[in-house]
Formats: sequence, C-alpha cells, structure tokens
Amino acid sequence: MRLLGKLRSLLESARQKRLEHGSSLKVVFFHALYEGSQSPAALDPLLAHSTDQLAACIDRIRAEGREFLHPGDLGKQLPKKGRFALLTFDDGYANNRLALPILRSKAVSAVFFITSRPVETQQSYWWDVLHRESARRNVSPEELSATRKLLKLKTPDGIQQELTSRFGAQCWKPHGDADRPLDLAELAKFSAEPEVVIGNHTRDHALLAQCGEAELEEQLESCQDTLAQVVGQRPTLLAYPNGRWNDAVLLAARRAGIQAAFTTRSALAPLPLPSSQHLLIPRLAP
Repeated sequence: MRLLGKLRSLLESARQKRLEHGSSLKVVFFHALYEGSQSPAALDPLLAHSTDQLAACIDRIRAEGREFLHPGDLGKQLPKKGRFALLTFDDGYANNRLALPILRSKAVSAVFFITSRPVETQQSYWWDVLHRESARRNVSPEELSATRKLLKLKTPDGIQQELTSRFGAQCWKPHGDADRPLDLAELAKFSAEPEVVIGNHTRDHALLAQCGEAELEEQLESCQDTLAQVVGQRPTLLAYPNGRWNDAVLLAARRAGIQAAFTTRSALAPLPLPSSQHLLIPRLAP
C-alpha cells in the first residue's frame, strides 16, 4: 500500500508539472491583507499577506503567461483551453478592501468568499482570537498548533464556548480595522465594485464534512440568504472552509445553487474542466 501511494504521488507530481506549461487553471487564495512589512499582532500570521505580496503574486502569474479570468466565467462550462488564473479571498475581512487599488491598477477581478455570521455580529474570527490570546500568554508554537487542530474538530458553537471559557467573552471583540470583518454596509458597498464578486463561505466557517444534513443545509442556505439581502443576488460560487467536503456537501452545494466550488487541494486544474469537477476546483496558497 505504501508503494502504491508513493507511485500515485509521483504520477500526480508529473501531471502537475505538465499542467504548469499546459492548458490549466491556477487559482490562488488569500485571507487577510495588511500594508507594510509586518503582519499586525491581532492577525494570525499564517493567514495574512501584505499588499506588496498580493501585487507581486499577480505580476508573477502574468509572467508565467497566464490570463486572469473574470469570476463570472466560472458559471460556464469552461470549455476553452489555455493558461488561466483566478484570485480568491476567504472569510470577509474588512482589510480585503486594501486589494481594490491593486486589482484596479492591474485590471484583475477576484472572488471574495464571505462567512456571514462574523459580518453580522462583528466578532473576530476564532483563529485570530486563538493567536493573539495565546501570544499574550506566551503559549509555545507547538501548543498553539495542537490547540488549533483540536478546535477544528469542534462545531462552531463548540469553538465559541471553548475560547470564551479560556479567554473570556471580551476576546471576541476585534482590536481594530486590521482584524475585523466587513460590516453589512461595507459589504454592500464593496460588492458593488466592478473588480469584486461575492461568494459563499458558510454562515460560521463550519467544516462542512463534519456537519449533519440539517446543519449542512443551514450553513449554506443561511449564508446564501444573508448575502442575497446585502449584495442583491445569491452567490453561485463557494469555498469550502479548510477545503473540507464529501458527497453530502456536494449535493447540498448543488441544491443551494452553487455552480463552482473550491477546495484547498494544492494543485492546478486541467482545462477544459469536466462538469464533474466544477465543485472540486483546487487552489494554491500564494
């Protein structure tokens, strides 16, 4: 079995190398953005990139000979061959507005996947809470990593209860513009920008493969409803939190009207993209 796994890995590596120069779609995903040379202390540095890094990423992709797709093209069958790219941002940070001048200057559009409850409640994202409160207590990187993995096994309510018990209810208050979500008014204005397409990232950033049928539907449909009210239309694009999915998730996504969805599998997508793969598009970290 180990030999078979190694063979599969080698075959996939060879396939990806061919796709680097062949007909393929390269999707890159960001989370939080900041200006300057150092990530703000309130943000989990694992999920934060500078605006300079964003600009350099776009330039690097163009230097590879790739053309940036408009996100609206993902609702189609993507039958054409070529070397394309797409930018995405997860979660709904207010700091994502820092991307706009860069996107405009470089004539690129992007998908911004929104987790709806933090936008409504204006609470910090749990990973930022864990990072900054652990830093204040001088928790070791090893312990922090282990805690992060354990929390991902819990439901969103379970994570809320655990971190509130550890750090107090005040831990959920953002420390400023650096780490807060967009609010509803900001999201409405942001979504009207021509470079912006809004997508679904669930209500609570729930790991969908761990949800029962009812919770799975609630996570997707509640986010769809909120975003439709704010943005004016139901999203057709979805990013699975942490890239987690299973067959039940795919069925629920289709029922919610999703036409294209993204994992976090680090790979290029071959083009033309078969319809069976429209809900399993891989993405690469920047």
